[in-house]
Amino acid sequence: MNFINRIQGSFIGKVPFYMLVAIVFIRLISIWIMGPMPQDAYYFFYSQHPSLSYFDHPPAIAYLLWLFTAVLGKNVFAIKLADSVLTALTCIAVYKLAIRLFPKFEAEKIIVLFLSTLMVSILSLVSTPDTPLLFFWSLSLIALYEAIFNQKKKYWLLAGVLMGLAFDSKYTAVFLPAGMILFLLLSDSNRKYLLTFWPWATCIIMVAVSSPVVIWNIENHFASFAFQGSQRMHEAAAFTLKPKFILGLLGHQLALLIPVLFISIIVSVVKLIRSYSSKWSEMSTNGVFLLCFFLPIFLTFLLLSPIYWIKINWMMPA
Repeated sequence: MNFINRIQGSFIGKVPFYMLVAIVFIRLISIWIMGPMPQDAYYFFYSQHPSLSYFDHPPAIAYLLWLFTAVLGKNVFAIKLADSVLTALTCIAVYKLAIRLFPKFEAEKIIVLFLSTLMVSILSLVSTPDTPLLFFWSLSLIALYEAIFNQKKKYWLLAGVLMGLAFDSKYTAVFLPAGMILFLLLSDSNRKYLLTFWPWATCIIMVAVSSPVVIWNIENHFASFAFQGSQRMHEAAAFTLKPKFILGLLGHQLALLIPVLFISIIVSVVKLIRSYSSKWSEMSTNGVFLLCFFLPIFLTFLLLSPIYWIKINWMMPA
């Protein structure tokens, strides 16, 4: 009991801790009910053929599955346990980020809402690149917070490593350095960092850690970058307006986050933007920080949605 209390006290508050334990337990039981999904088989196949990267995604999910199946055997339980364990660690990271930004009682509400979403179920039960992406995304925000707000220089370097690992998970991680630079540009008190070595060192380290993906693309005529970038943009360039795509995007996000949470996020963002236009200097710096890692990715996919089908998981980091 003392051991459990120490774990609970070290990582997460009392209510979220027991919710996390309960939800992980339910997920583990669900493994036996669900069986393998097509995505599980697809990325397991990747894991059996190690490579610097792959055609449609970077390699992090493949190496996660390789690690668990190498230890526990090549079976469905090992595959889904990998997803469940990493998602549980993501929940802890989200909570640790929340207590840096909000009072403890609000941080507990945040993690309870997060644990209640369909998104967490998907991440913990179905193998996708989003599972390691959200883990490293959350840790990257913690590192950037420590570097910027608590002036801990070593965290700039750690942030670069974590952002690189996020990019090794999924290309959506390009929004991390974009969000960092956007925040430094918008924050009067932190703009000075742009004239220092540290944020640029973060970007350089991110590129270095992402080098396996870059090398693979160079060796394969940039096939993956082209598939995820220029080819999809070429399809979108046809510019045929499809209103049902917008409705599909909003409907999926309502289901993914639970309607109350998704609507609350949109209302909060509108309020923050209004604060920006009227009393920017009085706007919460924490609010600006979060907004800079939400708005670019959210607006990018929202603006693309009338002409291109946005998949349900693409907005997960936002």
